[in-house]
Amino acid sequence: MHRRGASTRPVVKIRTSTIVTLAAAMLTAFAAQAATVSTGDVIQGKRVISHLDVADLEPGRKHSFYFQGAQMATGQHWYVPVVVAKGEIPGKRILLISGVHGDDAGGNAPTRHAGLVFNRLFKPNADYVLDNHTSTTGTHITASIFAKMGRPEIRAMAELFPIEQIWNNPGYPGTLETALVDAGIPALPTEVGAARSFDRRMIPLFVEGSMNVLKRHGVVAGPMGRTSKEAGYLYRQRGAPGAGNARWLPGAEGRAAQQGGARPGRRNPAQLFR
Repeated sequence: MHRRGASTRPVVKIRTSTIVTLAAAMLTAFAAQAATVSTGDVIQGKRVISHLDVADLEPGRKHSFYFQGAQMATGQHWYVPVVVAKGEIPGKRILLISGVHGDDAGGNAPTRHAGLVFNRLFKPNADYVLDNHTSTTGTHITASIFAKMGRPEIRAMAELFPIEQIWNNPGYPGTLETALVDAGIPALPTEVGAARSFDRRMIPLFVEGSMNVLKRHGVVAGPMGRTSKEAGYLYRQRGAPGAGNARWLPGAEGRAAQQGGARPGRRNPAQLFR
Protein backbone atom coordinates (compact mmCIF):
# COMPACT_ATOMS: atom_id res chain seq x y z
CA MET A 1 0.00 0.00 0.00
CA HIS A 2 1.58 3.25 -1.09
CA ARG A 3 -0.06 6.34 0.27
CA ARG A 4 0.68 9.37 2.40
CA GLY A 5 -1.45 11.77 4.35
CA ALA A 6 -2.22 15.27 3.10
CA SER A 7 -3.98 18.43 4.22
CA THR A 8 -7.56 18.20 5.41
CA ARG A 9 -10.41 19.41 3.24
CA PRO A 10 -13.51 21.37 4.29
CA VAL A 11 -16.32 19.06 5.36
CA VAL A 12 -19.92 19.42 4.24
CA LYS A 13 -23.04 19.71 6.38
CA ILE A 14 -24.72 16.33 6.64
CA ARG A 15 -28.10 14.99 7.72
CA THR A 16 -27.25 11.33 8.11
CA SER A 17 -24.08 9.48 8.88
CA THR A 18 -20.59 10.85 9.43
CA ILE A 19 -17.76 12.50 7.60
CA VAL A 20 -14.19 11.74 8.53
CA THR A 21 -11.52 13.83 6.90
CA LEU A 22 -8.21 12.18 6.90
CA ALA A 23 -5.86 13.92 4.83
CA ALA A 24 -9.31 13.56 3.59
CA ALA A 25 -12.55 12.41 5.07
CA MET A 26 -14.52 9.46 6.37
CA LEU A 27 -18.28 9.36 6.73
CA THR A 28 -19.04 7.24 9.76
CA ALA A 29 -21.87 5.49 11.60
CA PHE A 30 -22.05 3.39 14.72
CA ALA A 31 -20.07 0.16 14.61
CA ALA A 32 -18.55 -2.01 17.32
CA GLN A 33 -14.80 -2.03 16.85
CA ALA A 34 -11.60 -1.60 18.88
CA ALA A 35 -11.62 1.45 21.12
CA THR A 36 -10.06 4.76 20.15
CA VAL A 37 -6.68 4.97 21.89
CA SER A 38 -5.08 8.27 22.85
CA THR A 39 -1.30 8.56 23.26
CA GLY A 40 -1.67 11.42 25.73
CA ASP A 41 0.06 13.86 23.38
CA VAL A 42 -1.49 17.01 21.89
CA ILE A 43 -0.32 18.66 18.66
CA GLN A 44 -1.64 22.08 17.65
CA GLY A 45 -4.48 21.64 20.10
CA LYS A 46 -5.51 18.26 18.67
CA ARG A 47 -5.42 14.98 20.54
CA VAL A 48 -2.99 12.35 19.19
CA ILE A 49 -4.41 8.84 18.74
CA SER A 50 -2.89 5.49 17.80
CA HIS A 51 -6.22 3.74 17.04
CA LEU A 52 -9.55 5.11 15.83
CA ASP A 53 -13.00 3.68 16.48
CA VAL A 54 -15.68 6.11 15.30
CA ALA A 55 -18.26 4.29 17.46
CA ASP A 56 -16.54 5.85 20.50
CA LEU A 57 -17.13 9.40 19.33
CA GLU A 58 -19.99 11.67 20.28
CA PRO A 59 -22.55 11.95 17.44
CA GLY A 60 -23.70 15.21 15.93
CA ARG A 61 -20.33 16.97 16.00
CA LYS A 62 -16.89 17.18 14.41
CA HIS A 63 -13.80 15.62 15.99
CA SER A 64 -10.20 16.49 15.05
CA PHE A 65 -7.15 14.32 15.74
CA TYR A 66 -3.64 13.50 14.66
CA PHE A 67 -3.09 9.80 14.02
CA GLN A 68 0.34 8.60 15.15
CA GLY A 69 2.03 6.55 12.46
CA ALA A 70 5.47 5.00 12.14
CA GLN A 71 8.36 5.98 14.36
CA MET A 72 11.55 6.93 12.53
CA ALA A 73 15.13 6.30 13.60
CA THR A 74 15.22 9.81 15.07
CA GLY A 75 12.50 8.83 17.53
CA GLN A 76 9.97 11.10 15.86
CA HIS A 77 6.67 9.85 14.46
CA TRP A 78 4.80 10.58 11.27
CA TYR A 79 1.34 12.00 11.86
CA VAL A 80 -1.83 12.02 9.76
CA PRO A 81 -4.50 14.71 10.32
CA VAL A 82 -7.97 13.24 10.85
CA VAL A 83 -11.33 14.99 11.09
CA VAL A 84 -14.40 12.94 11.93
CA ALA A 85 -17.76 14.65 11.44
CA LYS A 86 -20.11 12.16 13.02
CA GLY A 87 -23.77 12.39 12.12
CA GLU A 88 -26.59 11.97 14.60
CA ILE A 89 -28.21 9.16 12.61
CA PRO A 90 -26.43 5.85 11.82
CA GLY A 91 -25.40 5.45 8.19
CA LYS A 92 -22.63 4.47 5.80
CA ARG A 93 -18.99 5.28 6.54
CA ILE A 94 -17.27 6.72 3.48
CA LEU A 95 -13.56 7.47 3.54
CA LEU A 96 -12.31 10.26 1.28
CA ILE A 97 -8.53 10.23 0.99
CA SER A 98 -7.06 13.29 -0.67
CA GLY A 99 -3.36 12.60 -0.60
CA VAL A 100 -2.04 14.68 -3.49
CA HIS A 101 0.75 12.20 -4.03
CA GLY A 102 2.36 10.80 -7.14
CA ASP A 103 5.81 9.95 -5.82
CA ASP A 104 5.28 6.86 -3.70
CA ALA A 105 7.83 6.31 -0.98
CA GLY A 106 9.45 2.97 -0.27
CA GLY A 107 11.51 1.49 2.54
CA ASN A 108 10.91 0.21 6.06
CA ALA A 109 9.39 3.34 7.60
CA PRO A 110 6.82 3.92 4.83
CA THR A 111 5.88 0.25 4.93
CA ARG A 112 5.34 0.35 8.70
CA HIS A 113 3.42 3.61 8.38
CA ALA A 114 1.17 2.18 5.67
CA GLY A 115 0.39 -0.84 7.82
CA LEU A 116 -0.53 1.26 10.85
CA VAL A 117 -2.73 3.63 8.85
CA PHE A 118 -4.48 0.76 7.07
CA ASN A 119 -5.13 -1.48 10.07
CA ARG A 120 -5.77 1.08 12.80
CA LEU A 121 -7.39 3.94 10.87
CA PHE A 122 -8.81 2.96 7.47
CA LYS A 123 -9.98 -0.63 7.62
CA PRO A 124 -11.97 -0.51 10.90
CA ASN A 125 -13.81 2.70 9.95
CA ALA A 126 -14.79 2.61 6.27
CA ASP A 127 -17.58 1.02 4.24
CA TYR A 128 -16.61 2.72 0.95
CA VAL A 129 -13.49 4.60 -0.13
CA LEU A 130 -12.76 7.37 -2.63
CA ASP A 131 -8.97 7.53 -3.03
CA ASN A 132 -7.92 10.72 -4.84
CA HIS A 133 -4.61 10.75 -6.72
CA THR A 134 -2.40 12.80 -8.99
CA SER A 135 0.31 11.64 -11.38
CA THR A 136 4.03 11.48 -10.57
CA THR A 137 6.35 14.49 -10.72
CA GLY A 138 7.18 15.41 -14.30
CA THR A 139 4.13 13.74 -15.81
CA HIS A 140 0.51 14.72 -16.31
CA ILE A 141 -2.67 12.71 -16.45
CA THR A 142 -6.09 13.76 -17.61
CA ALA A 143 -9.17 13.54 -15.40
CA SER A 144 -9.83 9.81 -15.12
CA ILE A 145 -10.82 6.95 -12.83
CA PHE A 146 -9.25 3.54 -12.30
CA ALA A 147 -11.96 1.12 -11.25
CA LYS A 148 -12.54 -2.58 -10.87
CA MET A 149 -15.60 -2.33 -13.10
CA GLY A 150 -16.52 -5.98 -12.71
CA ARG A 151 -17.59 -5.19 -9.15
CA PRO A 152 -21.07 -3.62 -9.19
CA GLU A 153 -20.59 -1.34 -6.15
CA ILE A 154 -17.34 0.06 -7.53
CA ARG A 155 -18.75 0.52 -11.01
CA ALA A 156 -21.76 2.36 -9.58
CA MET A 157 -19.45 4.84 -7.84
CA ALA A 158 -17.25 5.33 -10.92
CA GLU A 159 -20.18 6.18 -13.17
CA LEU A 160 -21.34 8.92 -10.78
CA PHE A 161 -18.39 11.14 -11.75
CA PRO A 162 -18.86 13.59 -14.68
CA ILE A 163 -15.54 12.73 -16.30
CA GLU A 164 -14.69 11.40 -19.73
CA GLN A 165 -12.37 8.46 -19.06
CA ILE A 166 -12.91 5.36 -16.94
CA TRP A 167 -10.32 2.59 -16.93
CA ASN A 168 -11.29 -0.97 -16.11
CA ASN A 169 -8.32 -1.62 -13.86
CA PRO A 170 -7.47 -4.97 -12.23
CA GLY A 171 -5.29 -3.25 -9.65
CA TYR A 172 -1.77 -3.94 -8.44
CA PRO A 173 -0.68 -5.90 -5.35
CA GLY A 174 0.47 -3.63 -2.54
CA THR A 175 -1.59 -0.61 -3.55
CA LEU A 176 -4.13 0.89 -1.19
CA GLU A 177 -7.03 0.29 -3.57
CA THR A 178 -6.26 -3.43 -3.92
CA ALA A 179 -5.71 -3.87 -0.18
CA LEU A 180 -9.06 -2.26 0.58
CA VAL A 181 -10.95 -4.33 -1.99
CA ASP A 182 -9.28 -7.50 -0.73
CA ALA A 183 -10.53 -6.54 2.74
CA GLY A 184 -14.09 -6.30 1.39
CA ILE A 185 -14.23 -2.49 1.16
CA PRO A 186 -15.18 -1.10 -2.29
CA ALA A 187 -12.53 1.46 -3.25
CA LEU A 188 -12.32 3.85 -6.19
CA PRO A 189 -9.04 5.61 -7.16
CA THR A 190 -9.34 8.88 -9.07
CA GLU A 191 -6.69 10.79 -11.01
CA VAL A 192 -6.92 14.57 -10.66
CA GLY A 193 -4.18 15.89 -12.94
CA ALA A 194 -0.50 16.60 -12.44
CA ALA A 195 1.45 16.22 -9.20
CA ARG A 196 2.24 19.15 -6.93
CA SER A 197 -0.51 21.32 -8.36
CA PHE A 198 -4.24 22.00 -8.20
CA ASP A 199 -6.12 21.87 -11.49
CA ARG A 200 -9.04 24.30 -11.21
CA ARG A 201 -10.76 22.72 -14.20
CA MET A 202 -10.58 19.14 -12.94
CA ILE A 203 -11.23 19.60 -9.22
CA PRO A 204 -14.93 20.63 -9.56
CA LEU A 205 -15.61 17.47 -11.60
CA PHE A 206 -14.35 15.25 -8.80
CA VAL A 207 -16.09 17.29 -6.11
CA GLU A 208 -19.37 16.84 -8.01
CA GLY A 209 -18.78 13.12 -8.40
CA SER A 210 -17.87 12.70 -4.73
CA MET A 211 -21.04 14.50 -3.71
CA ASN A 212 -23.00 12.15 -5.97
CA VAL A 213 -21.50 9.18 -4.12
CA LEU A 214 -22.48 10.68 -0.77
CA LYS A 215 -26.02 11.25 -2.02
CA ARG A 216 -26.24 7.70 -3.38
CA HIS A 217 -25.52 6.33 0.10
CA GLY A 218 -27.87 8.73 1.88
CA VAL A 219 -25.11 10.66 3.62
CA VAL A 220 -26.13 14.06 2.23
CA ALA A 221 -29.47 15.13 0.81
CA GLY A 222 -30.18 16.73 -2.55
CA PRO A 223 -30.54 15.94 -6.25
CA MET A 224 -27.79 14.14 -8.13
CA GLY A 225 -25.35 16.26 -10.09
CA ARG A 226 -23.89 15.43 -13.48
CA THR A 227 -22.53 11.92 -14.03
CA SER A 228 -20.38 10.10 -16.58
CA LYS A 229 -23.40 9.83 -18.87
CA GLU A 230 -23.55 13.59 -19.28
CA ALA A 231 -19.78 13.70 -19.80
CA GLY A 232 -19.89 11.28 -22.78
CA TYR A 233 -17.31 9.08 -21.13
CA LEU A 234 -14.77 6.69 -22.65
CA TYR A 235 -14.06 3.19 -21.42
CA ARG A 236 -10.55 1.87 -21.39
CA GLN A 237 -9.55 -1.69 -20.62
CA ARG A 238 -6.38 -1.81 -18.57
CA GLY A 239 -4.80 -5.24 -18.51
CA ALA A 240 -2.84 -6.90 -15.78
CA PRO A 241 0.64 -5.50 -15.06
CA GLY A 242 2.81 -6.02 -18.12
CA ALA A 243 -0.12 -6.19 -20.53
CA GLY A 244 -0.01 -4.27 -23.78
CA ASN A 245 -1.76 -1.02 -24.60
CA ALA A 246 -5.53 -0.99 -24.80
CA ARG A 247 -7.79 0.91 -27.18
CA TRP A 248 -10.38 3.53 -26.36
CA LEU A 249 -14.11 3.02 -26.75
CA PRO A 250 -16.47 6.02 -26.87
CA GLY A 251 -18.91 6.47 -24.03
CA ALA A 252 -21.95 6.76 -26.26
CA GLU A 253 -21.06 3.41 -27.81
CA GLY A 254 -20.44 1.94 -24.38
CA ARG A 255 -23.88 2.99 -23.21
CA ALA A 256 -25.46 1.54 -26.34
CA ALA A 257 -23.59 -1.72 -25.75
CA GLN A 258 -24.86 -1.93 -22.18
CA GLN A 259 -28.37 -1.61 -23.57
CA GLY A 260 -27.79 -4.42 -26.05
CA GLY A 261 -27.15 -2.20 -29.02
CA ALA A 262 -23.43 -2.54 -29.69
CA ARG A 263 -22.38 -1.57 -33.20
CA PRO A 264 -21.36 -4.41 -35.51
CA GLY A 265 -17.65 -5.04 -35.71
CA ARG A 266 -16.91 -3.30 -32.42
CA ARG A 267 -16.15 -4.91 -29.09
CA ASN A 268 -18.94 -4.63 -26.55
CA PRO A 269 -17.51 -2.46 -23.76
CA ALA A 270 -19.69 -4.24 -21.22
CA GLN A 271 -17.51 -7.30 -21.80
CA LEU A 272 -14.55 -5.38 -20.46
CA PHE A 273 -15.98 -5.37 -16.95
CA ARG A 274 -16.38 -9.08 -16.36
